[in-house]
Amino acid sequence: MSGSRVGAFLLCAAMVLTTFSELRAQSDPEEYKRQLDAATEVYNSGDLSLALIAYLEVRSRFSGPEVDYSLARTYHRLHQCVSARTFYAYVMNSYDLPEKNPLYQRAANYFDELYSCDQWGQVELECSTQDGVLSVNGEKLGACMKSVYQLPAGMYKFSLEKAGLPAVEQSVDVSDGSMAKVKLELPSHEVVERIVEVPAPVLVEQSSTNWLVWGLIGGGGLLLASSAYFNAAGYSAMVDVQKAADRGDLSARKSAEDDVSTQQVLTGVTFGVGLAVLATGVTFAILDAVSEPEVETDTGVSLMLSSEGAGLLWRTGF
Repeated sequence: MSGSRVGAFLLCAAMVLTTFSELRAQSDPEEYKRQLDAATEVYNSGDLSLALIAYLEVRSRFSGPEVDYSLARTYHRLHQCVSARTFYAYVMNSYDLPEKNPLYQRAANYFDELYSCDQWGQVELECSTQDGVLSVNGEKLGACMKSVYQLPAGMYKFSLEKAGLPAVEQSVDVSDGSMAKVKLELPSHEVVERIVEVPAPVLVEQSSTNWLVWGLIGGGGLLLASSAYFNAAGYSAMVDVQKAADRGDLSARKSAEDDVSTQQVLTGVTFGVGLAVLATGVTFAILDAVSEPEVETDTGVSLMLSSEGAGLLWRTGF
């Protein structure tokens, strides 16, 4: 099949599909109007990118001068002049509208405005995110489309903004027949500031009893008292040794001497251990008496948080 025949075939197929859509619109005009009104509400909200999708969904089911004109105006405001010019032509040529029809007249005026838009400058736009809101010279267009924007000669400022992030913008001088590239890249991490107050240090006095210290002091005193008892028992055993010697009782003397030795050992052990324990307890008591009160603080920080960690800002409550 030759190229001319293929072109003719595609044109006929497009005409058949358009005719079919027109028949559907005529057979269900209420549904056509309902969907068109819903898409127009999106358009009036200011999000032109979403409005374009909504109108294209209507156009996939119905055909009519109203939806084609709405698509043309949306493409026009999105600076897609070739697509806009195509749908203005549909309004003028596909529905047998009289030239005095207001919709026909508006489409014709805009078509004339875009007639030579092929010669305008082009800006190839790329955005780092589809969630941001794109503006051109202060007019918000909605989500950024990675596309080529056709613009008449002049200076244009492209900006991209997203809640919680600083806006980015780039200006470009467009001239007829030129091609410029603009890339708008928002920071990849949202910065959140959170401030937490840090109260002043709270002094907490130590009012509880240190039972370890008093246990050591009491235990040491008890051991010293025991050593005094064993020492007295040793002197008593020495008296028994002398008495047994005076009587000439060797067996009793031997037993008394053993008792003296035992009491001397017990006296030395209890005195030495008791003195060490008592000294330890007194030392701990002195240290507790001269130590400073404990300080309890409820630590808080003022944080500049991001997923990369922006650092810490301390702010005390003094």
